[in-house]
Amino acid sequence: MKREDIAKYSGKTVELTLMPDAEKRTGIIHCKEDHVEINDELLAYPLIWGVRVIDPVKTQPSSSKQPVKKESVYSRAVKCVKTDEAMKLYFEAIKVDDHRQQAVNVLFGIYTKQENYHEARKLLETYGASLKEDTLAHHWTVYYSMSKDNPEEFIKFCRKKIKACKDIKKKFMYLRQKANLEYSSGQFAQAVSTCDMGLREFHGLRKIPEELQRIEISLTRIKALSLHGMGSKKARALAEELMKLPEFSTDGKLQAILEDKTNKNEEIITETITPEVPIWEKISQVHNAIRNLIRSKLPEALKIKPKELDEALLRENIIPNPAMHNTFIENNKQNHNVNSSLIDVVSIEILGGIMGRYWESVFAKHFGNKPYYGYWLEKFSRLNVIRNSIAHAHSEYLSNDDVSEAEEICNEILGLLPV
Repeated sequence: MKREDIAKYSGKTVELTLMPDAEKRTGIIHCKEDHVEINDELLAYPLIWGVRVIDPVKTQPSSSKQPVKKESVYSRAVKCVKTDEAMKLYFEAIKVDDHRQQAVNVLFGIYTKQENYHEARKLLETYGASLKEDTLAHHWTVYYSMSKDNPEEFIKFCRKKIKACKDIKKKFMYLRQKANLEYSSGQFAQAVSTCDMGLREFHGLRKIPEELQRIEISLTRIKALSLHGMGSKKARALAEELMKLPEFSTDGKLQAILEDKTNKNEEIITETITPEVPIWEKISQVHNAIRNLIRSKLPEALKIKPKELDEALLRENIIPNPAMHNTFIENNKQNHNVNSSLIDVVSIEILGGIMGRYWESVFAKHFGNKPYYGYWLEKFSRLNVIRNSIAHAHSEYLSNDDVSEAEEICNEILGLLPV
């Protein structure tokens, strides 16, 4: 939250909700220029997700006398008025295990407030190992969002964490951080893809744990903002739904989407194929191999004729934006006199979603019996982003690591499926 949104609560008894774990802090808060003080703890403004005023009577401390504790270096730093003296004390506090994380949080908040991004980065690189993993990830996200430094390094870090994470909570946290960085750096299509991957995984859960529900909502918000950045009409519907929630009822960015009167077009994309990019041929082979697998296996599993597959997919509501994809089919007929199906015109990511719906019963055995959620979903999503960059004549968006990753994914799939 911003300082001006929190300052009105100064001196009141509140419950703070902190990013990224929805941890709670209860007590009287005092708002300073760079931070909030609550119960002798100092918090940077970007760490605060929500504020709720509570009845102070219910939270009054016991009247029994407590033993007097020796004032710590950290407490002295919190009370220090002069910035230069406070900074010295915070760096002293960093040396003490019990106060290191709090001191790093405060110093990071001060540096970002001062727009001293060089020192902010240096702080995270030096003391990041002592922070909780998710707190460090949040600080890096704030740093890259505010400093406008190249976020690719941290996006790659998040991508590796997403692949390796066994803890579902941390995995979704990194998905959110990655999507937020992609949106902040103008990589709108990649951000939408990351959000869609996370939201599909949420939908694959039988029950979404309460502590993860806020991440699901965050991904939806980032998706809405990214779609708006792409000029999509879909952003408005998402913004309208989000603003029905109390925490987003006054969200300025969502309100701006609703007030945007510019003429938005649906994403009917004319692709410019650039076969000079070496990985393109392999991606095309993978695309066709997956199409052929679905055509050969799914009708039989659904006990329908092959020509009835389009109707079945629409009936099951698996294909997003069917009107757009029907337009592609019509264009193929009009421009090339080709009779195509939905399987011919949907993306690799959507083909992956079709298989994901019938993974255990039909497709898992063709993909090494590895799980869809937690393994193949990420690979289909990444391949789709890389493929679209090439198809839309933007291969310059891709790093060497991106191309290497695409080749690795293609080789894995082509080693499992007949071409």
